[in-house]
Amino acid sequence: MIRKIRLSSERFRELVSLVSEKSVIRGAREVFYDKSDSVTPRRKESDWILDFRRTFLDSKGITLLSEIFWDIYGDVPEFQIATVEL
Repeated sequence: MIRKIRLSSERFRELVSLVSEKSVIRGAREVFYDKSDSVTPRRKESDWILDFRRTFLDSKGITLLSEIFWDIYGDVPEFQIATVEL
């Protein structure tokens, strides 16, 4: 079952803004990984990384994500959700 996200929704735009602000880590902004770990599959160095923990462990970010999730899947009678354990 494929559901569509309304990209024009205020919640979605707010979440994209929050991800852009918190989760896109660029080179000099913060270093929390070794340079050897920040390579692309073709082994080229990358000066950015995505760290979604910063958004989805934030109360505003997880609230927006859950509201968008329920907007999309709220009418589905049964489903299972799997997550990464922290």
